[in-house]
Amino acid sequence: MAEPRSSGLREAASISAIVLAVYAQWIVHRNPYGFWGWLLFVAAALSMAVAAGRPEPVAAPTVVEPHRPSGTAGRIGFGFLAVLACAGATYGAAAGWHPVVPLVSWGASLVLASVAVRGWTVAPPARVRQPWSALEIAAVATLLVIAALARTLWLDSLPRAYFGDEPRVAAFLYREYRGGRIPNFFTMGWNTWPVVGLSLQGIFVPWLGLHMTTLRLSAALFGTLGVLVTYLLARELGSWRLALPAAFLFAVCRTAIDFSRLGIAHSQILFFEPLALYLWWRGVNGGRALSYLWAGIATGWCMYSYNAGQLVPPLLFAWMGLAAVFAPR
Repeated sequence: MAEPRSSGLREAASISAIVLAVYAQWIVHRNPYGFWGWLLFVAAALSMAVAAGRPEPVAAPTVVEPHRPSGTAGRIGFGFLAVLACAGATYGAAAGWHPVVPLVSWGASLVLASVAVRGWTVAPPARVRQPWSALEIAAVATLLVIAALARTLWLDSLPRAYFGDEPRVAAFLYREYRGGRIPNFFTMGWNTWPVVGLSLQGIFVPWLGLHMTTLRLSAALFGTLGVLVTYLLARELGSWRLALPAAFLFAVCRTAIDFSRLGIAHSQILFFEPLALYLWWRGVNGGRALSYLWAGIATGWCMYSYNAGQLVPPLLFAWMGLAAVFAPR
């Protein structure tokens, strides 16, 4: 599929959208209840819509019919084993088995389910894959470096004070993992946060020790990965022309940076939610069952991170409904 032709209007709209969004962020930070800052955010969104232009025409070179690969009996067997492994993880966690056993069973269910649907095309591709150029790869790499620096520089001293939940997360991890113990991952931990998400927050603890900078480093990792997945999502929706400014605005967003510098599980949602949406749109555009499967898995991961992740499934289903009404294909 041909890349839409560049124009001076689109380039100007992209630049103006970025400038307006950054300026609006500065105004809202100074006066969150003011009118003009939020109005500038709306103007930036409209300017970016002009830059994105009309939806690109779908131009598949060949018509690919839905395809269910051979070996159906084997795939049904793998699917049955995946359900069985998932049920085993649920029962094992509830019955008090050693915590590693349900976790391994849960991971095995994901692998088995992936094998069961691998190569299965459930619908004709709606869009031709866009090739990556060397310049685009370099631009994304530069963007990730900017995002990582914004989230890791002076991490031990900025923010200057500890957020109240940071020492509570550290205390929970110390108590649950003290003496080589392993908690039940499929239960609720401190403040009804899932233990899986709290454990991910301490992913660097075994190597770097348990302290605030270690917990913040985990948040910085997920916040940076969120920028990458946001780029992939916007690229799946449009092209690099939409993806680059979207990811850049997210990389320099004050709120996203703030949450990515706190040793709490909030920044995990900044990664898992766009990941779920990206995989779902990849399934819509490519028609592959594997993409739809992992969209559901990523949506489930949102439920195991921070409480706000419980809003992701209804948001995803609402987006599906809007897409079915306004962009059926």
